[in-house]
Amino acid sequence: TYYYLGTAHEIIGKKGEAVKYYHTTIEKDPTFADAYFSLALLADESDNEELAIDYYQKTLLYNPHHFWANLNIGSFYEKHNQLNLALAHTRQAYKVDPKEKMVSYNLGVIYGKQKNYEKAKKYYLEEIEKEGYILAYLNIALLYKDIYRDYESARYYYLRGIEKDKDN
Repeated sequence: TYYYLGTAHEIIGKKGEAVKYYHTTIEKDPTFADAYFSLALLADESDNEELAIDYYQKTLLYNPHHFWANLNIGSFYEKHNQLNLALAHTRQAYKVDPKEKMVSYNLGVIYGKQKNYEKAKKYYLEEIEKEGYILAYLNIALLYKDIYRDYESARYYYLRGIEKDKDN
């Protein structure tokens, strides 16, 4: 199909051709969510946030449970401090695949920005348990230091994060 031709062209670095094939896919089937998602990723890669968001939204229109579209658009909203939208999309991604690395971390960041520190801590710990994103160690250490004034726990997570970083 045209979508797979687009994917093949994207893999070999012919992104312009890939875009054409993704658009042809959408012309043939306007509900083909993965074509919109691929276009969103390419727009994101080109730092065209507005276009990327439009394509993520179209992906979710046709597949509301698309894990990566929810996670990516949630990250966009978090970055722009639209925390309720960020939380809604990131929670949807979490419902789809709670074991995926990064989703717990992202929830921790959003809850932290909302000053819901207990939930932030819960999700940072969950991310650490999954041996996921290393910044979860830093963020939970900062929570213990700055919010809970528990310097022993903060030190513990700083040191664990440093050890994990050495392993990578």
